[in-house]
Amino acid sequence: AVVVLEYSPIRKWFVDGPDAIKVVDSIFSRDVAALPLGRLAYGVIVDDEGFMYEELTVVKYSDERILLMGGELDTQAQIEKALLPGTTLTDRRDEYAVASIQGPNSRALLQRLTDADVSNEALPYYGALYEVDVAGAPASIFRVGFTAELGYEIMVPIAHTAQLWDAILAQKDLGVRLMGLRALMVARTEAGMLVNGVEYDRKTTP
Repeated sequence: AVVVLEYSPIRKWFVDGPDAIKVVDSIFSRDVAALPLGRLAYGVIVDDEGFMYEELTVVKYSDERILLMGGELDTQAQIEKALLPGTTLTDRRDEYAVASIQGPNSRALLQRLTDADVSNEALPYYGALYEVDVAGAPASIFRVGFTAELGYEIMVPIAHTAQLWDAILAQKDLGVRLMGLRALMVARTEAGMLVNGVEYDRKTTP
Protein backbone atom coordinates (compact mmCIF):
# COMPACT_ATOMS: atom_id res chain seq x y z
CA ALA A 1 0.00 0.00 0.00
CA VAL A 2 2.13 2.91 1.30
CA VAL A 3 4.79 3.27 3.97
CA VAL A 4 6.41 6.28 5.58
CA LEU A 5 10.04 6.46 6.73
CA GLU A 6 11.89 9.01 8.86
CA TYR A 7 14.65 10.48 6.67
CA SER A 8 15.51 13.62 8.61
CA PRO A 9 19.03 12.49 9.71
CA ILE A 10 20.24 12.59 6.10
CA ARG A 11 22.74 15.39 5.53
CA LYS A 12 21.59 18.23 3.31
CA TRP A 13 24.59 20.04 1.85
CA PHE A 14 23.70 23.22 -0.04
CA VAL A 15 26.39 24.49 -2.41
CA ASP A 16 25.66 28.12 -3.30
CA GLY A 17 27.38 30.59 -5.57
CA PRO A 18 28.17 31.32 -9.21
CA ASP A 19 30.40 28.25 -9.50
CA ALA A 20 28.13 25.83 -7.63
CA ILE A 21 27.73 23.54 -10.64
CA LYS A 22 31.46 23.56 -11.38
CA VAL A 23 32.25 22.62 -7.77
CA VAL A 24 29.84 19.68 -7.70
CA ASP A 25 30.80 18.49 -11.19
CA SER A 26 34.43 18.25 -10.09
CA ILE A 27 33.66 15.51 -7.54
CA PHE A 28 30.32 13.95 -8.62
CA SER A 29 30.03 11.05 -11.07
CA ARG A 30 27.15 12.63 -13.03
CA ASP A 31 27.04 15.69 -15.31
CA VAL A 32 25.29 18.32 -13.19
CA ALA A 33 25.83 21.03 -15.81
CA ALA A 34 23.68 19.04 -18.25
CA LEU A 35 21.01 18.26 -15.65
CA PRO A 36 17.80 20.26 -16.27
CA LEU A 37 16.56 22.54 -13.52
CA GLY A 38 14.16 20.76 -11.22
CA ARG A 39 15.76 17.38 -11.77
CA LEU A 40 17.69 14.99 -9.52
CA ALA A 41 20.70 12.81 -10.22
CA TYR A 42 21.81 9.69 -8.32
CA GLY A 43 25.55 9.10 -8.35
CA VAL A 44 28.70 8.96 -6.27
CA ILE A 45 31.19 11.38 -4.77
CA VAL A 46 34.75 10.40 -5.57
CA ASP A 47 38.23 11.43 -4.43
CA ASP A 48 41.01 12.71 -6.69
CA GLU A 49 41.86 9.15 -7.74
CA GLY A 50 38.26 8.27 -8.53
CA PHE A 51 37.55 6.08 -5.49
CA MET A 52 34.09 6.29 -3.93
CA TYR A 53 33.20 8.15 -0.74
CA GLU A 54 29.49 7.45 -0.96
CA GLU A 55 26.49 7.42 -3.25
CA LEU A 56 24.07 10.31 -2.88
CA THR A 57 21.36 12.36 -4.58
CA VAL A 58 22.00 15.76 -6.14
CA VAL A 59 19.16 18.25 -6.65
CA LYS A 60 19.56 21.13 -9.10
CA TYR A 61 17.58 24.01 -7.59
CA SER A 62 19.21 26.57 -9.88
CA ASP A 63 22.52 27.24 -11.62
CA GLU A 64 23.74 28.75 -8.34
CA ARG A 65 22.20 26.35 -5.81
CA ILE A 66 22.84 22.62 -5.69
CA LEU A 67 21.65 20.32 -2.90
CA LEU A 68 23.54 17.12 -2.12
CA MET A 69 21.86 14.59 0.18
CA GLY A 70 24.05 11.96 1.81
CA GLY A 71 25.44 10.87 5.13
CA GLU A 72 29.23 10.70 5.31
CA LEU A 73 31.36 13.44 6.92
CA ASP A 74 34.18 12.42 4.56
CA THR A 75 31.91 13.59 1.75
CA GLN A 76 31.58 17.01 3.36
CA ALA A 77 35.36 17.31 3.55
CA GLN A 78 35.63 16.42 -0.12
CA ILE A 79 33.06 19.09 -1.08
CA GLU A 80 34.86 21.66 1.07
CA LYS A 81 38.14 20.85 -0.67
CA ALA A 82 36.50 21.45 -4.06
CA LEU A 83 34.98 24.85 -3.18
CA LEU A 84 35.90 27.84 -5.34
CA PRO A 85 36.05 31.51 -4.26
CA GLY A 86 32.54 32.93 -3.84
CA THR A 87 30.97 29.50 -3.45
CA THR A 88 29.78 28.27 -0.04
CA LEU A 89 28.84 24.97 1.55
CA THR A 90 26.21 24.72 4.29
CA ASP A 91 24.87 21.56 5.92
CA ARG A 92 21.20 22.28 6.71
CA ARG A 93 20.42 18.90 8.24
CA ASP A 94 19.22 20.51 11.46
CA GLU A 95 16.96 22.95 9.58
CA TYR A 96 14.88 20.54 7.48
CA ALA A 97 12.93 17.38 8.20
CA VAL A 98 12.37 14.73 5.53
CA ALA A 99 9.62 12.11 5.39
CA SER A 100 9.76 9.45 2.68
CA ILE A 101 6.52 7.89 1.46
CA GLN A 102 6.89 4.80 -0.72
CA GLY A 103 4.59 2.28 -2.37
CA PRO A 104 1.71 2.02 -4.85
CA ASN A 105 -0.54 4.41 -2.88
CA SER A 106 2.14 7.06 -2.28
CA ARG A 107 0.98 9.36 -5.09
CA ALA A 108 -2.63 9.18 -3.94
CA LEU A 109 -1.55 10.03 -0.41
CA LEU A 110 0.66 12.91 -1.49
CA GLN A 111 -2.03 14.37 -3.74
CA ARG A 112 -4.37 14.59 -0.75
CA LEU A 113 -1.82 16.77 1.05
CA THR A 114 -1.01 19.24 -1.71
CA ASP A 115 -2.65 21.22 -4.50
CA ALA A 116 0.51 20.83 -6.60
CA ASP A 117 0.26 18.50 -9.59
CA VAL A 118 2.14 15.33 -8.67
CA SER A 119 1.02 13.31 -11.70
CA ASN A 120 3.59 11.27 -13.59
CA GLU A 121 3.67 13.93 -16.30
CA ALA A 122 4.19 16.86 -13.92
CA LEU A 123 6.57 15.06 -11.56
CA PRO A 124 8.47 12.26 -13.34
CA TYR A 125 10.94 9.90 -11.69
CA TYR A 126 13.91 11.90 -10.39
CA GLY A 127 11.90 15.11 -10.65
CA ALA A 128 11.46 17.82 -8.03
CA LEU A 129 8.95 20.48 -7.05
CA TYR A 130 10.02 23.49 -4.99
CA GLU A 131 8.17 25.96 -2.80
CA VAL A 132 4.91 24.00 -2.74
CA ASP A 133 2.46 23.57 0.12
CA VAL A 134 2.25 20.09 1.65
CA ALA A 135 -0.07 19.66 4.64
CA GLY A 136 0.13 23.40 5.27
CA ALA A 137 3.93 23.45 5.28
CA PRO A 138 6.34 24.98 2.75
CA ALA A 139 7.95 21.99 1.10
CA SER A 140 10.18 20.55 -1.57
CA ILE A 141 9.02 17.26 -3.10
CA PHE A 142 11.50 14.82 -4.65
CA ARG A 143 10.22 11.82 -6.59
CA VAL A 144 12.83 9.36 -5.45
CA GLY A 145 13.38 6.72 -2.81
CA PHE A 146 15.56 3.85 -1.66
CA THR A 147 12.94 1.20 -2.42
CA ALA A 148 12.52 1.40 -6.25
CA GLU A 149 8.78 1.65 -5.61
CA LEU A 150 6.73 4.65 -6.62
CA GLY A 151 7.69 7.12 -3.91
CA TYR A 152 8.51 10.62 -2.77
CA GLU A 153 10.67 12.42 -0.24
CA ILE A 154 9.07 15.50 1.32
CA MET A 155 11.38 18.10 2.86
CA VAL A 156 9.94 20.77 5.17
CA PRO A 157 11.36 23.22 7.72
CA ILE A 158 11.92 21.35 10.97
CA ALA A 159 9.18 23.32 12.78
CA HIS A 160 6.60 21.66 10.50
CA THR A 161 7.71 18.07 11.19
CA ALA A 162 4.79 17.09 13.41
CA GLN A 163 2.07 18.50 11.17
CA LEU A 164 3.53 16.69 8.14
CA TRP A 165 3.68 13.35 9.94
CA ASP A 166 0.20 13.79 11.43
CA ALA A 167 -1.21 14.49 7.96
CA ILE A 168 0.51 11.46 6.44
CA LEU A 169 -0.50 9.04 9.18
CA ALA A 170 -4.10 10.27 9.07
CA GLN A 171 -4.58 8.62 5.65
CA LYS A 172 -5.46 5.29 7.20
CA ASP A 173 -7.82 4.25 4.39
CA LEU A 174 -4.82 4.09 2.01
CA GLY A 175 -3.16 1.51 4.25
CA VAL A 176 -0.32 3.75 5.44
CA ARG A 177 2.17 2.05 7.76
CA LEU A 178 5.49 2.91 9.35
CA MET A 179 8.64 1.35 7.87
CA GLY A 180 11.99 0.87 9.59
CA LEU A 181 15.58 0.39 8.54
CA ARG A 182 15.53 -3.42 8.56
CA ALA A 183 12.66 -3.57 6.06
CA LEU A 184 14.28 -0.81 3.99
CA MET A 185 17.46 -2.86 3.70
CA VAL A 186 15.45 -5.71 2.17
CA ALA A 187 13.72 -3.39 -0.31
CA ARG A 188 16.93 -1.66 -1.37
CA THR A 189 18.67 -5.02 -1.88
CA GLU A 190 15.83 -6.21 -4.12
CA ALA A 191 16.12 -2.92 -6.01
CA GLY A 192 19.89 -3.26 -6.46
CA MET A 193 20.64 -0.02 -4.62
CA LEU A 194 23.97 0.38 -2.86
CA VAL A 195 25.05 0.89 0.75
CA ASN A 196 28.44 2.23 1.75
CA GLY A 197 30.51 -0.41 3.54
CA VAL A 198 28.42 -3.26 2.14
CA GLU A 199 28.59 -3.19 -1.67
CA TYR A 200 31.52 -0.78 -1.86
CA ASP A 201 34.24 0.91 0.16
CA ARG A 202 37.04 3.45 -0.31
CA LYS A 203 38.84 0.97 -2.60
CA THR A 204 35.95 0.90 -5.10
CA THR A 205 35.51 3.01 -8.24
CA PRO A 206 32.15 3.75 -9.91
